[in-house]
Amino acid sequence: MARVRIILLTFRRPALLPRAIESLRRQTFADWVCELHNGDPTDPDPGHLLAKLGDPRIQLVLPPRRTGPVEAFNLAHRPVPEEYQSLLEDDNWWEPIFLEKMIASLDAHPEVDLAWSNMRVWRELPGNQWKNTGDCVWSPEHWPRPRLFSWPQLLHVSDILYSNGAMLLRSPAAGRLIMPADTPRDMIEHTRERMMRYPILFVPEPLANFALTLLTFRSTDYTGWS
Repeated sequence: MARVRIILLTFRRPALLPRAIESLRRQTFADWVCELHNGDPTDPDPGHLLAKLGDPRIQLVLPPRRTGPVEAFNLAHRPVPEEYQSLLEDDNWWEPIFLEKMIASLDAHPEVDLAWSNMRVWRELPGNQWKNTGDCVWSPEHWPRPRLFSWPQLLHVSDILYSNGAMLLRSPAAGRLIMPADTPRDMIEHTRERMMRYPILFVPEPLANFALTLLTFRSTDYTGWS
């Protein structure tokens, strides 16, 4: 059995998905398996891509219907037999040492169920071009060392503490993070944070990359966040 199970979520992003998959296949830690969940079962592109790659560690999963965001993100937090699990979204990608360093971080902190790393922020430009903004989700100058967060410290830090696409989770703790089906799309992370067992661990090294895409399914009405 592999040590880590990756849940890779995609929904009609044929130009971005290959980058995410390649970042997974380039990991220095190779003892992983991956479920590629195609949120639109009528889209043949993810299946064609996996057939071309021929990597037996990656399995295509087709739902019987289109899945909503809560259902999709719950897939990455359901219990699995592997020791660890992680989420990779089709528009984001990892540095080659992401899994190696995150596993070492949790191995060093047996009291912690969840850890997440810093992320570099990239902006999509027309023509499938990308610009490194030079920013990180967390300022390296303000957060130079790993830190344990306990409730309710996150309320004094930011509206969202952890990053979905840069987290590693101990699988036995996953079941408590399944979200109610009627959770509003823009409140998924906020609500899940309040269901976690603390402390949780922040790794300040930018081991993942966050994409500001031209097209987003997020609402522009931020009144619900409060």
